[in-house]
Amino acid sequence: HIYTHSKSEEKELQLSSAFASLAVLNHEIIAVVVASQTVTQEGSRLSGVFTENPRFDDRKTSAASEPILLTPDVPRQFKEFEEEMKKRGGFDDANILNQYIDKVLYSQGCQSISLDNHIWMLQKILNMWRVQGKDQSLKQLNRYMVIACFHDSGINIDHECLAMFLDCHPKRNEYKRLLHIYTSGEKIPIHNKDTFEEFHQLLLFILETYREGLNQMNAATGDDGPSKEEFRKAASRVNWAGFLLHRLNTGAALRMHLQTIGESLSCLATPSLPKSCKNEADAIQGEVDIFLSDDDLTAHEAGVPFNEGNDSADEEPLNSPQDADGRDNASDDGDPSDDGHAVASADPGDLNDNTLDDVLDGEPDNRDEDEDEFEEINSEAGYLATLKWMKLLVSQFNSASLLVIKLTTDTVSLRILKSPPVGVDMMSWEELFAADSNFFPTWSHRPGSRLWRNQDIAKFITSGVNANRRSTSSRAQNALNAWEQILKTYHSDYQTLFARVVQSVTWIQDQTSVPGCKESAADILKVFERNVVDILADPCRTSKVTHNLRYIADVCTIFGGLSVTNFKGSLHCEAALGTLISTPVRDIYPQYSSLLAEMQQYGRVIGTSKRCCPVCTTLLSIITPQATGQPFLIRGSHRTISSCTLPDWTPRHIVKELIEHFGQSLREVIGQLMERTHWAPLKYSPSAGSSALSVTSLVRRLPVNTKVVMAGPVCCLTSILFSHSDLLL
Repeated sequence: HIYTHSKSEEKELQLSSAFASLAVLNHEIIAVVVASQTVTQEGSRLSGVFTENPRFDDRKTSAASEPILLTPDVPRQFKEFEEEMKKRGGFDDANILNQYIDKVLYSQGCQSISLDNHIWMLQKILNMWRVQGKDQSLKQLNRYMVIACFHDSGINIDHECLAMFLDCHPKRNEYKRLLHIYTSGEKIPIHNKDTFEEFHQLLLFILETYREGLNQMNAATGDDGPSKEEFRKAASRVNWAGFLLHRLNTGAALRMHLQTIGESLSCLATPSLPKSCKNEADAIQGEVDIFLSDDDLTAHEAGVPFNEGNDSADEEPLNSPQDADGRDNASDDGDPSDDGHAVASADPGDLNDNTLDDVLDGEPDNRDEDEDEFEEINSEAGYLATLKWMKLLVSQFNSASLLVIKLTTDTVSLRILKSPPVGVDMMSWEELFAADSNFFPTWSHRPGSRLWRNQDIAKFITSGVNANRRSTSSRAQNALNAWEQILKTYHSDYQTLFARVVQSVTWIQDQTSVPGCKESAADILKVFERNVVDILADPCRTSKVTHNLRYIADVCTIFGGLSVTNFKGSLHCEAALGTLISTPVRDIYPQYSSLLAEMQQYGRVIGTSKRCCPVCTTLLSIITPQATGQPFLIRGSHRTISSCTLPDWTPRHIVKELIEHFGQSLREVIGQLMERTHWAPLKYSPSAGSSALSVTSLVRRLPVNTKVVMAGPVCCLTSILFSHSDLLL
């Protein structure tokens, strides 16, 4: 059931998501909750709590064993600068902050900023808007954000979309018509038949400046004077180009322009290639020259005439990134998710229920989950894909503008939730599937579920983990590398490369003990019975060889992952916040009672720097805030299950429900893998009574201090298997 939301909740989601986006310094994942309060003397106040996924290194450095709420201290560097400026006299708080950003932060070169100092700076800048006005606060926030968050911004700028876009279109820096419009003061649309080509060249120039500036900032890591000066100049260029690109994203001209050249952007609408085959991408076909002819403006090869639809002068001005998103979605086919937010869904596999548009464009880090976001971008029509991607490039500029525009309270008070580090201990899969284990369901109610006994699953995993997977994987990768080289080059030495492939595949057929790999090797050798030239000329045969080689490598990867004995996942930040807000204050959790009471002033809205994983989405769908009793409201979710755990204060019945949910999915996937690898017959009838599990005993026999380790193995196994779900098709 999708609950209705209020305007205040929508604004709360926008603010919390914008805060989370701006809090990302170097690929962290951040979650934020906010609440508006009225303080008699100080006026209105917005309070917020930030938290991040604990890092793996925190296990060694953190001494905290309990979660705590901290108020960030004034950075020592700012305190010293402020004291010096006040000694000189004549400087107010706004002027001191402005000079600190320009003269200290911009001049000190590439420096790492802690999350505590970063949150304090965000709070300081936002608390000055009443004094200096929103325009000045936005300028300050953008300048600061560029040097604080450039590591994360650089991830997006190097995506293949930009290289494709810039390489497909020639660049010339001539803007006579645009300059005339700018200086004339006339109300002429900046995108029309006369300015079309210049608009495109300006767009390319902005993108190129933005990319080069971020790359220069990342390269200027030295502590010497020239490196610091290079960093300062590059940061100024990034600020200029990023803000301009953000402004283009909030108007109609960019959308109309991309629609006009949409046919030439089709190369950007292809799905992202898997990591194992990124090098297979063919050269871009149908590169387009865009130019202005005497008769009409055309995109050659695309054959698309100039789009004379609504121009930017006819549309209502856009005040926020959300307005732009809403207008973009207005032309779609009435997707109910276009309102830009989602109530957490209990079914992470249901696209209609679970994968919804973001309130903000996310800023993916370099983790596997980000493939989901790029696949979504690349799957749409070319111009929409490019438009979304350009918004992604400047998502932090969008977030900064949204915060300054939407913020109406007099003061902002921000704190940081420090979660305790997660231990490395993890229940082994042997224990998980043990006959007397209550941690993993022995059967599933789901239609078509494979009713494997836990003992059969344990035997299957044992056979794979103990197999010669390293040598099998090495030979499969060697064969795959040689095979890909054959497909790319077709050079005269293909016979030598082909012999390498045959030798490796023959060894796999004769020597491997990894389930399913022997059969796949036999399928490859059957294809190789034909003449090599005939094989290479037949796409079906070459595809079959490629598929089977990747299949062998992926199966070895799965079993390699199952052999890991230490937990390397994390406590996801939205799970930490959600459980603190929803868990009742009871005597059973005395060590958390004060924190629980303090956190339960917050409602059901959780903003995140990227969309939630299926585990957190499911968790947030079955817990409800103490204050509202309604499901949590989030940005949406992606499909990748990553290794994660639950906090100690999670109620036992919630842990049980999560394990049952993902345990049943895992049972289904393992059964499919067992069949796909030919380890087990396609039809199987379990012995009588093998599926008898008292679900109530799961809660009865579960000690409080084992909740964390019990969720870990299920999510670890699930993440390993679902990340290779293409093997099961």
